[in-house]
Amino acid sequence: MDLNQFFHVVISKDKLECTIDVHTSKFLEAEVDDTLDELKQNIDREKFIAFLNEHEIIFGIKDEVVDDVIEKLHEGDYPKVIAEGVLPQSGLDGDIEYHVNLNTKVTIKEDEQIDFKEMMKIPTVEPGDRLVSFIAPTKGEDGTNIHNEPIPAKPGKVVSLKAGENTKLDNDSSTIYSTNSGQVSLTEKKILVLPIYEVNDSLDMKIGNIDFNGSIVIKGDVPNGFNLKARGDITIYGLVEAANLEAGSSIFIREGVSAQGKGFIKAGVDIQVGNINQGNVEAGRNLMVENSILHSEVIAREIVYCQRGNVIGGSTSAGKRVQGKDVGNRMNTKTFIYLGENKKVLEIRSALTNEIEELKDQVNKLTTIGESLEKIKLARDLTSKERITYLRQRNSLEIAEAKLKELEEELNQYLTDDDQLEVLKLSATGIIYPNVQVISGKYSRSFNKEQKYVSIVFRDNDFTVSPL
Repeated sequence: MDLNQFFHVVISKDKLECTIDVHTSKFLEAEVDDTLDELKQNIDREKFIAFLNEHEIIFGIKDEVVDDVIEKLHEGDYPKVIAEGVLPQSGLDGDIEYHVNLNTKVTIKEDEQIDFKEMMKIPTVEPGDRLVSFIAPTKGEDGTNIHNEPIPAKPGKVVSLKAGENTKLDNDSSTIYSTNSGQVSLTEKKILVLPIYEVNDSLDMKIGNIDFNGSIVIKGDVPNGFNLKARGDITIYGLVEAANLEAGSSIFIREGVSAQGKGFIKAGVDIQVGNINQGNVEAGRNLMVENSILHSEVIAREIVYCQRGNVIGGSTSAGKRVQGKDVGNRMNTKTFIYLGENKKVLEIRSALTNEIEELKDQVNKLTTIGESLEKIKLARDLTSKERITYLRQRNSLEIAEAKLKELEEELNQYLTDDDQLEVLKLSATGIIYPNVQVISGKYSRSFNKEQKYVSIVFRDNDFTVSPL
């Protein structure tokens, strides 16, 4: 007896689920012409599974559902899920184990206090010291659809951190070691050991501006008008006024910034500071402020963390999260909070994309030239002029491909991975005052009354206010 007369199966588009339903009219006919008894006598598990196999339903068949269908036929609840596949399990991303106390590698968690004094300790190493070890990503586990076909798992991502100056990578142990004495400095791409330029007092005209191929330590203040530029970190034990500070890695300022709206402070990785008053501050990753941010323009690519004080006036922009105590004040000072990509990130992404397209075009042209010369080599010897062109082509192609890889890695840092997309959030452990405006792209939310101990989440083009 053909079971297709009585049952039909529906397979989901992703081939991970099969449901079974009954042809009610056929069962009614069978009751009338007495063929229902014949069906009951002939149907068994083996025949029913063979029926499913005819429809290429092979994997994940639910035995208890099959038994239920055989026992009750059309009298049960339909449709029923009779087979289910197994989803693949994505692999775990690779990770980095740090063997030195790198304060720049701090994890900022909600409702957790950070010891800023500990962060001011400068990590120094000697030759042979272990710096970091790499933990390999896992492959994950493949899934299987109901047709018994494998569903490839998404492997974990390889973590990227290169051995920079005065360091070396031991491939056998997947560990980076120091090859010289100095200060450990971490950028988004490399770990380095750099020399230290140290000033034991406040910066003055006797010393002047500093541009150093290493890390800078000032054990005093940085007055108005001075310029500091370091390839590694900049550490200031005092106050920074309207000065210009730029570090390839991180900037640590114990006292704070009082800039009167002048100068700028820019770090490739993190900025950790006591407080900011009328400053222009930009962090390549996180900005961590022990007290308040007052009437300032601040940007962090990931998180702005204001531990004990207020965020009042100006604009505060974070790619992922702004976390603090109070936002705004009782005077209802206009305060802007930006969540998500800022204008600067969009400009960088656009410039990198254009440069990559130009390089791809260059690589294609150089490859075509190389292929033409290879064909000539097969037919005859190259002339001296052709040999020179061939050598230039190979050298230019090698340089262009290396540059292209470097730019693609850099662009990848500015792309959003949908699988790891974090919720954009403003968290206030105190009060959000009126006249605070939260903005994400073209969407915004203004507050006209106080909100206490809440988080503002931006998701699906809308803002949601929830208690912490």
